[in-house]
Amino acid sequence: MDSPIQVPETFGSANDLPTVRELRDDLQGLQSVRLLLNRKQKAEIKDLESRVEEIVEIVDGFYQLLGSRNWVYHEDLNLPSMHVVVSAETPAAAEQELIRYYKDRDAMKYPLLRLNRLEAIRPRLSLVEKAYEDYQAGRYYATVLLLIAVMDGTVNDVDQAQRRGLHAREEEEMVAWDSVTSHHHGLKHAHSSFTKSFRKTTTDEVTELYRNGIVHGTIVNFDNVIVATKALNRLFAVTDWAISLVEHAEPKPQDPTLREILQKMAQTQRDLKAIEAFSPTEQVVHDSLSDEDEVITVARDFLVSWQKKNYGALGQAFMKFGPVSSSVGQAAGEAKNLYREFNLTDFTINQINHTAACVALVITDLRVNGDLKSVELRWVHSNDQGETTLPGQGGSWHLAPYGPTMFIDQGDVDNSGD
Repeated sequence: MDSPIQVPETFGSANDLPTVRELRDDLQGLQSVRLLLNRKQKAEIKDLESRVEEIVEIVDGFYQLLGSRNWVYHEDLNLPSMHVVVSAETPAAAEQELIRYYKDRDAMKYPLLRLNRLEAIRPRLSLVEKAYEDYQAGRYYATVLLLIAVMDGTVNDVDQAQRRGLHAREEEEMVAWDSVTSHHHGLKHAHSSFTKSFRKTTTDEVTELYRNGIVHGTIVNFDNVIVATKALNRLFAVTDWAISLVEHAEPKPQDPTLREILQKMAQTQRDLKAIEAFSPTEQVVHDSLSDEDEVITVARDFLVSWQKKNYGALGQAFMKFGPVSSSVGQAAGEAKNLYREFNLTDFTINQINHTAACVALVITDLRVNGDLKSVELRWVHSNDQGETTLPGQGGSWHLAPYGPTMFIDQGDVDNSGD
């Protein structure tokens, strides 16, 4: 007789998450060997204990304030920003702080980039970027409709054995294993409004992501920042759910040794300190041949390769999305398909902005197909697995997004030099 299918359960507090329970158990277990640890390791353990408490308080506080309004806490939310949200005096004030967070381009760059870790969403990332541009421009109706389509298609592709979009999922299915989205006021709770049926047309303004009514045209007054932001919020939550689904189907790795746990803790703390210590910088580039900044060198080499139609070198500069291996020839073929219709005859590197520890923006003027455009190239420090890494800890700078239409179309045309 087959074993019954294991169904994950919702939780009432972040303390109930398996990862949190296991981490607390590990920290408790380290008490027995504390005398064998040096001062630095003891400090790291104490710091980790404090961070666990902070995360639990923020997640629980978030759902207490905003769970009933169908906002879902997802893994890519920034802790300091969420601390501001949960410190609000009322749910309405907390909601406005959360919307302010999603409106912050700099805050959203890394979470949007990390969506690529889910294979099923990768073909739709260009739609996500367009939806976010619509969001910034106040075209909220477009953001909502685009992201609903992205979520439906992504969920359909995640479970290929049972191809069903998000709209066809039952509430009970929207509980992820070991995920902050699985609070009893989380994704499962919010899904009931997503699938709620509306048969009669209404012109009343709504502030919920009523997918059924919006898509079928019975809800017509949904063009507002709250619904659009909930669509963004839901996209990240559904991505967390989908990743949990994929990971749960994979074989579990062996339990790490005590040495491995300590090494991982130490590395995590070093990474966090490096990220927290980072300060954004902007630098005008007076000489694009300067090698003072590694990103300038990488960007210059990329643009020279583009000029020379060296598609092999172009392909090697593209950021990989996940552990998908491709040969040099395959990467060159992809670069040729993307760039062969865009003839670069001249370029000038004007400025470099390091916006995050592993993200840099290179501002350039490009002469493409005879038109002069001001273009922003985003470079991300990542490894061969498509994982973002800090400079100096393995990996190199890669262009993301790397399709020319993603940045050329957004450039300002200037024909003054013609």
